[in-house]
Amino acid sequence: VIPDGTSSDHHLVRLDLNLKENIKRRKRPETVWYRDYRTIDMEEFTQDLKNSELMAMPISVHNVNVVVEKFNSTLADLIDKHCPLKKRRKKERFTPWVDEELLNIRRIKRRAERKWRKKKKKKK
Repeated sequence: VIPDGTSSDHHLVRLDLNLKENIKRRKRPETVWYRDYRTIDMEEFTQDLKNSELMAMPISVHNVNVVVEKFNSTLADLIDKHCPLKKRRKKERFTPWVDEELLNIRRIKRRAERKWRKKKKKKK
């Protein structure tokens, strides 16, 4: 606190921080590819599967590799049609105040809470 030499009760507060050592640098957002399987229309998917070449294959095919290859390609095509890949940018949360000390304190707190809940449950 630096007194300002006036009759005011306000003082200048000066603070020097060296934050470059403690702050982690932000990373570029990562791109994630995913499928939202909840959006599949199962009736339409089932109908397309029934109409596929996989179901038209003769039962007399003796080469297991041919059947497996047809199975894999047919299902991959149907999944691409009914549940296409989507792209999302995954952002890292910028939380410079969360350091190893805080994470350890949280772990201790959760451990103590679990212990407390276990004792409370045993009393019932």
